[in-house]
Amino acid sequence: APLRDFVKSRSECRGVREHEGASSYCLPRHVDYGFRVLGNLDPLGELLPVRLAMSSNHEPDYSEEDARHARPTFLAADVAVSGLSPGKRYALLRYTDIDSIPADGEFLAKFVASGSTPEAYFDGSSSGTWHMRVTFESNSTQFRCVAA
Repeated sequence: APLRDFVKSRSECRGVREHEGASSYCLPRHVDYGFRVLGNLDPLGELLPVRLAMSSNHEPDYSEEDARHARPTFLAADVAVSGLSPGKRYALLRYTDIDSIPADGEFLAKFVASGSTPEAYFDGSSSGTWHMRVTFESNSTQFRCVAA
């Protein structure tokens, strides 16, 4: 199906039984493909896997598509970093503006040069993972983890 046939708003999904509901989405009826997201832009191979386990599966929708313009709220999550080497030093970086995340690498150097302080410095454990509880506004946070 041509790109122009993809759904561009929730209202275009209405009436598609298998995708009903307030937060529904859908592909054209006779399409069985999608897009694969390979991860964050990381040209120098610096980033480690970071996962957020949210304490709630709800957040306000302030986007223009549904005209709700709900106010952001604070969310809580467990940040889990994996792929760590025991004894090696790492930094968890918190970005509040997606445009400030470097596209060309050198994440830690640029983060510190901007006057920001990492959310945490920590050492890799023998389990290869690390966890931390965080709170953040629903419209403002991106995490990255790099070797320090």
